[in-house]
Amino acid sequence: MTEADPRTWVEIDLGALIRNARNIRQALHGARLIAVVKKDAYGHGMIRCAQALEAAEAVDELAVYTVEEGLALRQTGARLPILALSPLLSSRLREALEAGITLTVVGARDAKAVNEAAQALNRDVNVALKIDTGLGRLGFECEQAARELRMIRALPRLRISEVFSHFSDCDGDPEYTNLQYKRLRQFLAENSLNGVRVHIAASGVLRRPDYALDAARVGIALYGADPLAPELEPVMSFKSTVVLRKSVQAGASISYGRTFRAGRPMEIAIVSAGYGNGWPRALSNRAEVLIHSRLAPILGVVCMDQFAVDISGVPQCRPGDEVVLFGRDSYGAVVRVTEQAAKAGTISYELCCSAGAANPKNYLQSAEKPV
Repeated sequence: MTEADPRTWVEIDLGALIRNARNIRQALHGARLIAVVKKDAYGHGMIRCAQALEAAEAVDELAVYTVEEGLALRQTGARLPILALSPLLSSRLREALEAGITLTVVGARDAKAVNEAAQALNRDVNVALKIDTGLGRLGFECEQAARELRMIRALPRLRISEVFSHFSDCDGDPEYTNLQYKRLRQFLAENSLNGVRVHIAASGVLRRPDYALDAARVGIALYGADPLAPELEPVMSFKSTVVLRKSVQAGASISYGRTFRAGRPMEIAIVSAGYGNGWPRALSNRAEVLIHSRLAPILGVVCMDQFAVDISGVPQCRPGDEVVLFGRDSYGAVVRVTEQAAKAGTISYELCCSAGAANPKNYLQSAEKPV
């Protein structure tokens, strides 16, 4: 940290990211690995993460949500294929096609807009076709997709290079997941879509590698924040600082609403982070953080920019000490973002995105570690 840095920050271990990608790719048994780097790489920093993955030749393709994200990657030197997953609301379609970004078509309006932009450039362009096999979100519904496919094939400048779908409940409902998989395979068989790249699996492919068709789109597992893949390394560590140590007497209340009252004399520390930094208020009285590799329970309500912890088990704690809200500390101890998310009643995606968006990032280079 530099003197100008605030007292709460995130650290991104690019070496862990690369090792995770290589381990995932090995599990795919030849299928392509598409690294999902949308929403600033789930808070981890899209540009730096994409650059690290490409330089290490650890992934085969990048997936973003918006055209603007794809253009930002191209403008910073990305050469890998880029797939934009969102509906096409951007006015920058021509730029996207010039940059070689594969655009996703989820309706007739999208297809016609891309075709018009391609005609203006006087070139054929690749598009990805999204099929809704049961998530109920974006994509052509299976019953209508055949008709829409005929329309797309009639547009002179479009070439379908990818077909994909998205599982709804891969970790919770194996029967429905298998139904979605069969729906996609049936659609491909009925519509003679040979020679296109097909993918439906996401991070859940680590549990079901048989669902990896030509590729898998992996997001949260890549960042070591999948609760069902604890073997992968945490990439983000969310950290703060002790700003005060104090003693409280038995019966003293701590923080707003007096939701915690000391049952005995206690030593407590005030940590300089709160929901204004992306640390959920829902963790009030519920979670523990790491100080000197020891767990310190949160006492009372998490405020906008601070919260209290019990340091009875950390007698050496002093102002200025590092506090790990989730991730790895300087000594190698870990508190998982998945554990903190469960206590907050949410998912690791939200905690990573919130922490990354609200705090400056320090990037750690540890790619030299053995994979």
